Amino acid sequence: MGAAALSFRLVSVVGVMFAATAGHLAVPALRIVGGWLAGVKRRLGVLMGSTRAALANARRRFG
Repeated sequence: MGAAALSFRLVSVVGVMFAATAGHLAVPALRIVGGWLAGVKRRLGVLMGSTRAALANARRRFG
């Protein structure tokens, strides 16, 4: 993860924390969407890991 992505994530987390302490109504929705996006990211990571292994096996087999 790059420095820009890390700082954006940190700013997002701090923003949600401040909104939660202020009692902002959008906080539950942000948490739901954030959880959903984390699940999608996890699934894509598993898919990409499987693809990488399959390509390595094919390269060894045919290469």
